[in-house]
Amino acid sequence: MKKITLLMGITFLLGACGMQFNKTSELDSLLDFGTVKEPKKDSSSTTHIKDPIKSVTSTHYGIDISHFQGDLMKMYTSKGGMSYVICKATQGNYFVDPDFRSNWNEIREHGLIRGAYHFYDCKIDPEVQALFFATHASDINSTDIAPILDIEQGSMTKAVSGAQMETDILVFLKTVEKKFDRKPILYTDYAFAQEYLKNPEFANYDLWLAEYSGNTQPRVPDLWKEKGYKIWQKSSSYHLESERVDLDIYEGILSQLIK
Repeated sequence: MKKITLLMGITFLLGACGMQFNKTSELDSLLDFGTVKEPKKDSSSTTHIKDPIKSVTSTHYGIDISHFQGDLMKMYTSKGGMSYVICKATQGNYFVDPDFRSNWNEIREHGLIRGAYHFYDCKIDPEVQALFFATHASDINSTDIAPILDIEQGSMTKAVSGAQMETDILVFLKTVEKKFDRKPILYTDYAFAQEYLKNPEFANYDLWLAEYSGNTQPRVPDLWKEKGYKIWQKSSSYHLESERVDLDIYEGILSQLIK
């Protein structure tokens, strides 16, 4: 997810670190927002999301994980300060993340908003991939973040042209939208979107943007300049329970995260 070398489609999540998680210092240094301090307590972070989501702050932090983080969600405590967790579900038409189901259930058990993503493989028929994802993540519902497609450099193959890839991605998105009756979210990085996502139709989908420039605001791909991004993956080097994970930021009313 973002100019990364992939191992099973997601090596940006690899590597356990021996550093012990320190919420205040890590968030302040990584986010580099100057006056922004440790996130305020948000009742929605600790309340089961079947209840109405009430937000008292506009900045909400999350992480995204796969089986490379092992039992991270089982070790997670409310001190983590997160409001949502997004986990890998599937890849292509041949791989189901072995920890998807346990992660999916643990996220809910911790009272966090959850999301699931599919890592796209350009070699595989897009409709076949969409149905594979929909089968294994069939219980995504209205209390969860919309289904997510992860498309990046590691998804590509020389056998499929850029133009054909755009067409295929739209087939995937539309198939998933039909299956879940929800418009999916598109995850990609700034450079990939600028080079390969030129069809204006992509702007109809919310963007989860991977952009690690270190600025207080990310560079937004041209197609989403007017609409803006929904979630910003600001860092791939955040430490939680001694595991390195991606740090994601959502700005807005928390209930809108699942719209």
